[in-house]
Amino acid sequence: MSRRIFSQVQEKEDNDNDYGSRAALPISKTKADLVNGQPVSGEDYLLLVRQQSKKCAQTVTAPPPKEKAKLSLPPQFRFFESESNDTCLVLPEAEWQEGFVTYFKSYQEYAQSTKDQVKTNQVAPTQKAAWHTFCYSKMPSVEKLNVVASLSQPVIITVLRYYTEWLEDMSEGECLWIYTLLLYLDPVMTAEHTSILRDISRKCIKLRSDKKEHDEQVFRLNMIITIIGKVFSQADLL
Repeated sequence: MSRRIFSQVQEKEDNDNDYGSRAALPISKTKADLVNGQPVSGEDYLLLVRQQSKKCAQTVTAPPPKEKAKLSLPPQFRFFESESNDTCLVLPEAEWQEGFVTYFKSYQEYAQSTKDQVKTNQVAPTQKAAWHTFCYSKMPSVEKLNVVASLSQPVIITVLRYYTEWLEDMSEGECLWIYTLLLYLDPVMTAEHTSILRDISRKCIKLRSDKKEHDEQVFRLNMIITIIGKVFSQADLL
């Protein structure tokens, strides 16, 4: 540490001594940098805590707590919690979820009210193997996706059940198919149908747990998880 920085730190420590405690870790800045109210580094976090402690009485007498307090720290400082920092980073924000669900419900209402007007020259398969070829042969076109508008609810559920077996990664094509199937699926379902949706959501959650924050698949996975959780009332899986 240079003489100039050391003198700044020493002066800061002298100021800390003014309220009866010597800083255990020297800090070379006087103001914490915050982003959305959260400290951007460990040094900023320590400085924020130190500044807040100055506002407290130097001596406090209180009975021992009846139960252990559970503190909630920002994700970047949850070093010892069971949920990893990486997991926190791939979870969607509540504000994004609400906005996305509002858009999806509006689009779903429009799509289902106009599905009789959807035209396509594609013929829907009738067998599992044929469906796999139909969905995976290449990136789905609008013509192919329009087939879903003409499917009965049992067929939509059947294809969704196929995806609980097929899904090993969330490619752009897979996301488009699942999104479109959910778009035309009636929210009023049997327990068996709900179980299939929950299986898809669990599969997506498992895939998401292996992804990093900026993986393009994270957004696709969060879309499907959010639709099932919010639109089809499976919020315990969010």
